[in-house]
Amino acid sequence: MRFFRHPGQILTQLYGVVVIAAFCAVATWVILKIVDAMVDLRVTRDEEVEGLDTALHGERVQ
Repeated sequence: MRFFRHPGQILTQLYGVVVIAAFCAVATWVILKIVDAMVDLRVTRDEEVEGLDTALHGERVQ
């Protein structure tokens, strides 16, 4: 594989990918914590067993 006179560019790009992935992970965690504080992100176990269509939307199979 040829690096076309810029072998350091690979490390720079790899560093950028890692930093952006870490930033996105932290930002997503913060956003989910904020949303979770306002509304429940999860349904109860009973609602999950019953089925989310029935529990959340009132849909029934006829």
